[in-house]
Amino acid sequence: MRWTAYCVLGFALMVALASMFLLNSYQCPLVHIVVKNTALQKAPRDDKPRIEAAFERARRAADQQNRINAYLEALFAISQRMEKVQGLSHQGSEEIIRALDAFSGQRQEVGTF
Repeated sequence: MRWTAYCVLGFALMVALASMFLLNSYQCPLVHIVVKNTALQKAPRDDKPRIEAAFERARRAADQQNRINAYLEALFAISQRMEKVQGLSHQGSEEIIRALDAFSGQRQEVGTF
């Protein structure tokens, strides 16, 4: 009976470790997709291509410069600011684009919504 309990416990531990590893390795792509899609849903129609391109530039810069944690912090900051608004104005879209471009090294100015 003890042997079975140890096997079940060992299997549960392996599943938990594998799940943690998978979630950790997909954390940045998941947060990126959620924040990008939220911004695209709230943005004016004519700003959507520019916002999507800014998110992709920032993600590539984070990957190339090995700045994943900094990119996650930038995404969380954008997400927190977007929580407070129902829809983005053109100015709000510009602020997101500037924040992402500042992260990717395109521009250095960052504002608030």
